[in-house]
Amino acid sequence: MKNIRINSIFAVLALTLLFSGCAKDKNEPSKPTFWPNLTVTGDKLVIINEGDVYDDAGAVATVNGVPVDVTVSSNVDASTAGVYEVAYSALNDDGIAAKDGRTVIVLPPGTLFDASSYLLGDYTLSAPVRPAPVPSMSISEVAPGLYLLTNMYGSNGSNQVIEVPAYIYSTDGITFTVLDGSNVSAFGGYVASGGTAVWNGVTSKLACSFNIAAVGPGTTFSRTWAHN
Repeated sequence: MKNIRINSIFAVLALTLLFSGCAKDKNEPSKPTFWPNLTVTGDKLVIINEGDVYDDAGAVATVNGVPVDVTVSSNVDASTAGVYEVAYSALNDDGIAAKDGRTVIVLPPGTLFDASSYLLGDYTLSAPVRPAPVPSMSISEVAPGLYLLTNMYGSNGSNQVIEVPAYIYSTDGITFTVLDGSNVSAFGGYVASGGTAVWNGVTSKLACSFNIAAVGPGTTFSRTWAHN
């Protein structure tokens, strides 16, 4: 009888210690997580001429105020006209990443035509015909003679808008060249990657024929945009 009572006391003590240990673990403060902070040094859009030497300005990153390493990935080819990107990333101790990037545009040699007096502004898709709401886009000047179309594609046959930005330039103000953006992963690769855009001064329309990086070679899209 005495042994049974002693064993019961030990069992109660064991359970008490077990539950007190669990409570202690439960009340322990969790380790704070500090997110990485990444800052691109300099401009996020850099424009150089074909044949120039490209010297990237880099980026800096910190975690809770402490500098950390930045991983850099670049596909810039300064010897070939096109649109390129430099990607930056940094990790904290938990593997959480901060990411950012820079767009680098390499322009071809020669004088680019200033078409800003008639090309800039808002446009509505003219062809192919789409039901309402009809897709729209705008053209802005990012550098003398270099223009950005916010969405050269517009929408698909189901009228689903798919953003396909494009950079264009011209030497005569009529026929514009679409810079190859196949090296840019932004927008999931849906970036215009070569083609032409022809301006009609009578109708104020821009007829575009172009490729899309994510679709692959051999597929050409046609869109005509009317200046509003």
